[in-house]
Amino acid sequence: MAAQHDERLALCRIQAHQHLTAEADRFLADPAREHEFADPAIPRYLRHLLHKEGLVAANRAVRDAISHLKSGVPTAPFWDLVDATGFWEDATPGRWPHMTASGAQRSLDWALAYRAGQPFLVADEAAAA
Repeated sequence: MAAQHDERLALCRIQAHQHLTAEADRFLADPAREHEFADPAIPRYLRHLLHKEGLVAANRAVRDAISHLKSGVPTAPFWDLVDATGFWEDATPGRWPHMTASGAQRSLDWALAYRAGQPFLVADEAAAA
């Protein structure tokens, strides 16, 4: 398939991986994260996992960690991280056999739009509300 062998997409995947790794690290390194979890060590563990095992492992761990947030802590910033890293994973060759080059590019564009702690994939009007 074109999405599996496109050099431009391969470079975009690398760029998105670097971007998401940096943004995820920045989000998880925020000292506020320690106060949001029942166990303050969870953000350090998530960062360790991000750097040692990569985005896919971190995606799964953040998804699980959301259930350990203290009551009242907004979950949207964590789900945004899960979604953004999931878009990158979706664009990985062989992940989805029917993924087209345009679909992979769209997923990578969405992944590259992620900014830690900022509203993700919402209209500007909704983000301002």
